[in-house]
Amino acid sequence: MRWCWMGGLALVATGCGAGSLPYPGRDAGVVDVPSVSDVGTVDAGIVDAPPVDGGTCPPDMALIPAGSFSMGDTDTLSFGAQPPHMVTLSAFCMDLTEVTVAAYRTCSATGCTDPSVGHWLNWGATDRENHPINGVDWNQSRAYCQSLGRDLPTEAQWEYAARGTDGRIYPWGNAPPVSQLCWNSTSPGGTCPVRAHPEDISPFGVFNMAGNVAEWTSDWYGDYTSSDASDPTGPASGPSRVMRGGNWGATTGDLVRAAGRRYLTLALQMAGKNSDSNLGFRCAGVPH
Repeated sequence: MRWCWMGGLALVATGCGAGSLPYPGRDAGVVDVPSVSDVGTVDAGIVDAPPVDGGTCPPDMALIPAGSFSMGDTDTLSFGAQPPHMVTLSAFCMDLTEVTVAAYRTCSATGCTDPSVGHWLNWGATDRENHPINGVDWNQSRAYCQSLGRDLPTEAQWEYAARGTDGRIYPWGNAPPVSQLCWNSTSPGGTCPVRAHPEDISPFGVFNMAGNVAEWTSDWYGDYTSSDASDPTGPASGPSRVMRGGNWGATTGDLVRAAGRRYLTLALQMAGKNSDSNLGFRCAGVPH
């Protein structure tokens, strides 16, 4: 067994090139945000999202239309994402941003348990209400989503919302990451306000899926197969939950690829290893 560390988060993995550590520094400022209807092509050859249909979502969520895409990546820089395989998903709703401190506070007042506090953690810190909540374990994250009649996204929903149907490497396209996202070179001192990097946006108008904080999904971790799948929910059980997306401590492009995967063992969560400043979540839901 091999142990890898990512910003204070212990990971069990077959390869340890997937971690990064946070560094001291500053927060990024909030900038103007384009409306979802203004989101268009960023890179040459990247197509816009298909017309959105399949129901309606609350205003804080994007409607992700039903569709099929190639999940995974042939490039081993996308950790754990081989082999690619076709996945078909029903329409769903996805939070436009990661759940913020302010949003989590509304649930904390009515029953959700408090996140961890400490260095680089946003709960209890000043001027962090519009930053993503971090220092939350899988159970806390799911409890928050379920309090709203939502749930954590499946791993397939998360990747589809981040990449769309054209196989892009990053949510914004294929251009290498520089200043598009909240990561170590733009915010080495911790998380950024949600929407602070409007270029870190997916073809469906979902923000911060490459940077800021990695995000819990509902799935247990398991190896991919080459078989096609419809609305997959991952293995029935396992020792580890899947996390998706890059984070503010990432230092290289392979750590923020939209197909890349990470996981955290349940044993480490039970041991209180949920105080990671690089990890948060967003919710998914059913259109109406």
